[in-house]
Amino acid sequence: MSFKDRGYNIQKNIIDRQLADFLYSYLQLKRKVFHTLCDMNLISPYNLDWGGLGDHMFPDTFAIYGDTAMDNLIAFLKKKVETQTKLKLVESYSYARLYKKGDELHKHTDRKGCAVSLTINLGGDKWPIFLLDKKGISTSISLNPGDAVLYQGRDLPHWREKFKGKICGQLFLHYTSPDAQHLYDTRKHIGLPNSASMKGKKN
Repeated sequence: MSFKDRGYNIQKNIIDRQLADFLYSYLQLKRKVFHTLCDMNLISPYNLDWGGLGDHMFPDTFAIYGDTAMDNLIAFLKKKVETQTKLKLVESYSYARLYKKGDELHKHTDRKGCAVSLTINLGGDKWPIFLLDKKGISTSISLNPGDAVLYQGRDLPHWREKFKGKICGQLFLHYTSPDAQHLYDTRKHIGLPNSASMKGKKN
């Protein structure tokens, strides 16, 4: 069944294992840097440009929005995503998390800037993602490092049951249509932190 028919497909080795391992290590180093900068009072724990602990979905779980390296991967993989979806797309934003034991992703759909998304397993313990496809069929998908699910997050409810492992690195790459009202998730271009968003600012 095609991506158009069910709203998702599985992308094996969308990045190779060496790159997945590198990004997994990189994400853990970003978390360490964030904690060190906070401990040294060089940044506020509320300054999310370096990542942060907790968002509205996962309190106390390290996450980072719009990291330059992660955002660059959105552009790097865009042609491959367009080929799979047969859609013309523009980069929206990246978001990465280091999940911990006990985390749980409640069933939800994504916001406007996430017309088409990739969720890529970077490493750690496996944690299946559940999707409800366009035909109303629920499926559980378990990924190896470097594998991804390509899905229409605004249309397909998706969730994860309580995490029983120790750590899991996951990267989300989001795309939107070229005629979207706010490109690059309202930033001037990819690679900028959320604080550089144009939301509420005059153009």
